[in-house]
Amino acid sequence: MKKYFMKNFDGIGEFDPHAMYEERKKNLKIKIERWKEGNKVEVTPALIKKVNLHEQNVFDWTVADMKQVDKLNKKVAIILPTHLGHRFWIKACLESCKKTEHFIMLVYDNPFWKVKENSRAFPSSQVMALADSVVIKHRTYRGAVGICHYWNMIYGLKVLKGLGFTHAFAMNGDCVLEKPENFEKIIEMLGDNDLFPCQYHPEQRYCGTMGWIGKVDLMLDFFLKYLEELFVYSRTTEGRLGYYVVENNVKLTIPENSERNFKLPSGGTWYDLLGFRHIHAEHKVRRWEKLEPVERKYYDFGPEGSPLSGEYKLLMDYWENGNKESLKAWWGK
Repeated sequence: MKKYFMKNFDGIGEFDPHAMYEERKKNLKIKIERWKEGNKVEVTPALIKKVNLHEQNVFDWTVADMKQVDKLNKKVAIILPTHLGHRFWIKACLESCKKTEHFIMLVYDNPFWKVKENSRAFPSSQVMALADSVVIKHRTYRGAVGICHYWNMIYGLKVLKGLGFTHAFAMNGDCVLEKPENFEKIIEMLGDNDLFPCQYHPEQRYCGTMGWIGKVDLMLDFFLKYLEELFVYSRTTEGRLGYYVVENNVKLTIPENSERNFKLPSGGTWYDLLGFRHIHAEHKVRRWEKLEPVERKYYDFGPEGSPLSGEYKLLMDYWENGNKESLKAWWGK
C-alpha cells in the first residue's frame, strides 16, 4: 500500500509540525530583535501579536495537512455520488461520514446546463467544504439518473485509484450514517471479500448499490462495463450488479436484508450496524403513508430557506410549532 508523508525541513525523517513551530518561533524572536535594532519597523504589541498569530495559523494549517495525509494512507475512502436533487440532505450525509475520519470524495453531477443560478444547483459552499475532495464530471444531458450516476462513479473511482486507495465505501448523497463509530466494523466484515452491498437478493439478481463497500478495481470495472449499455438497456443498476456478481464470481459478504429496502428504518445488517438510512426515500414514503416526517436535523434548506416542492413552510410550521394542520396539509389531506 502507498505511504504519503512529508519530510522534515532537514530532509531526514517524517515531518514534525511541533518541531517546525518551535523553530519558527525561535527565528521570529531573532527577527523582532533585528527590527528593534534597525529601527526600520515600529515594533508595537499589536505587531508582535499579529506575527505570533500568523505562526500559530501556520502551525494549525500544517497539522490539518498532516491529518489529511493520514486519511490518504488508509485503504478505504468514502465516495458520495450525488446531484442537485439531493442537495437538501447532502449536509447531513457529509456530517455523518466526516465522523468516520476517512477521506471523503463528493462526486457531484454537472448541473450547469440545467439551472441558471448556481445557488440552486449546489448546496452552500460551507456544505461542500465538509468533503475532502469534490469531483464534477462533464455535462450529460439525458434525463435517466443512471447516466449521471455511472459517470459520477467512473470519475470518482478513477481518482481514488490514482490516489492509491484499494477500497471504497459508496453511499448516495441523500443517505446518512447514524452510527459512524461502527465504520471500522464494516471494513472488518468485508474482510478479504470483493464486495459487501447494503442488500442482496440472489433469487432476483438484485445487489444493492445505494450503499456498498468493496474493491475499487472491481467496481470501476463494473461501471465501465455497463456504461455502454445504458442507452439501450433498461435493467436497474442493482439488477446489473446482481448479474455482474454471478457472471464474475464476485466474493460477497452477504448482509441481512432490510425489510423495507431502506424506505423506512426496518433493521438489517447495514441499519443495525451503521444506522444506514435513505432519508430521501423516507421523506417520500412518510408523506405517502401519513407518518411523522423525517427529523428536522437531516434537512438543509439553505440560507434562504429554499422550498422543497412547496413543502418547506408546512414542514417548518410542524417542526417548530407542532401544528398538526400543517402536518395534514403536507400529507395532502
